[in-house]
Amino acid sequence: MVDGLPAELPLARRARRLAVWTLGLILVSGVALATIGRAGEDRASTSTVATVAVLRIQEPSVAVQTVGTKTYRAATNGQVLHRGDAVRTDIGGKAQIDYPDGSVTRLGHTSEFAITRLTVRRGERHIAGSVTTGDVWSRAAKAAESDSFEVRAGGVTAAVEGTAFAIACRTPSSGTICQIVDVVDNVKVVAKSGTITQLIPATSVTVTHGIVSTTTTLSYGDLINNPFIAANLALDEQQGKGSGIIVELPTPTTTTITPTTTTIMPTTTTVTPTTTATAAPTNTTSSGATSAPNADPTTTTTLVTPSPTNPPPTTRGHDNGRHLGQGTG
Repeated sequence: MVDGLPAELPLARRARRLAVWTLGLILVSGVALATIGRAGEDRASTSTVATVAVLRIQEPSVAVQTVGTKTYRAATNGQVLHRGDAVRTDIGGKAQIDYPDGSVTRLGHTSEFAITRLTVRRGERHIAGSVTTGDVWSRAAKAAESDSFEVRAGGVTAAVEGTAFAIACRTPSSGTICQIVDVVDNVKVVAKSGTITQLIPATSVTVTHGIVSTTTTLSYGDLINNPFIAANLALDEQQGKGSGIIVELPTPTTTTITPTTTTIMPTTTTVTPTTTATAAPTNTTSSGATSAPNADPTTTTTLVTPSPTNPPPTTRGHDNGRHLGQGTG
């Protein structure tokens, strides 16, 4: 037997069979290799979609600490990021992290953010990160209810779905203090104790040592006058991730002040003249007669008072036909 063929077969016939067997073996091997190759490509493709984000440097300087290392190294624009990698900006740096599903995280000046979870594939999205310090903007793409986009800061977790929010953390000597501001859609803030604070657009909470404050309502002016929030809303619109400031921020409150007209009526004082009655003077005549006042000022009644020097007249009758006071002639 030669090469598995009976030795007694004619040489030409054995050659033909050998050729057929060889061709069949080549075909089978090719199919197997092709299948393995496609499987490898699928795994690589799935791995790339599921575990890779891309760093965009907006302003230098930006550094990256890759998983498993202890130092930060200068980052490059377009650098690939994986779960466990951390990004840091200095006083002049700004950076953006693009996720495969269209979500985005942006770092302001002097900020630090780490990717703690990154799983994005068809029908599944789980993205998580943590803020150590600085200003971080997050815009999560719309997704299914089973998906998650979470950012941890100050001991609490901000869980969102299709939303935009800002986190500002400061690290004084007393500990980390973070403010979480909900800008678009809703944000659920979960404390370590399990307590949940539900934020709606234009509200915020402050987290101090892991304790969540009461909710604060923000005005249109509070949001538009925050440079970090206003700049990121504008960037989202430019990149096709948002609708812009005018659409996404709450309508500003307009206060109409109606002028008040005060009419002052002049005050009229009416003075009623007071009539003082003056007693009529009492007139005494040389004969001792006293003139007394009378209601009628034109009439005067003369009272005669007897006087030793002025005896009252004696009434006398007629004397021989002559009146009193006439001489006898």
